Amino acid sequence: MTRREFLSELRMALEGNIPVQDIEDNIRYYDNYFAESSKSEREVCEELGDPRLIARTLIDSFTASKGPMADFYKEQARDDYSRETRTDGVYPNGGSGEKWYDKIFRYTMIISIAIIVIAVLIFVLKLAVTVVIPVVVIVLIIKFLLDLFRRY
Repeated sequence: MTRREFLSELRMALEGNIPVQDIEDNIRYYDNYFAESSKSEREVCEELGDPRLIARTLIDSFTASKGPMADFYKEQARDDYSRETRTDGVYPNGGSGEKWYDKIFRYTMIISIAIIVIAVLIFVLKLAVTVVIPVVVIVLIIKFLLDLFRRY
């Protein structure tokens, strides 16, 4: 395994599990470790061991350090990772990154809101036609009749 492969595997194992800044700090640490070692890349990789095991240790250490808030910080790390992997709103795989059920939920919510707005408008129009307009017409008729009787 080469230095680049080791760091790449370590990064992939950490992404979405700890904050982006912590990932960068750890990658920088192991990159410096390779740079400062007098051994070959292969020997350093053998000395360090499996990068996924190192990542698991780092993730467990991070989780333990956060205590009861660990799940909150992990979720935040996943959100950071998903934002980092997008560039200008486009995901690396070319998709929108939105799951099919999220799209269905979003469209269902939009349609539901539209139906509610239309129902409210129909109710207001019905109220206007059945209550307000007859009342206004009756008031106008009474006013007309009063004006008519005042003249005579």
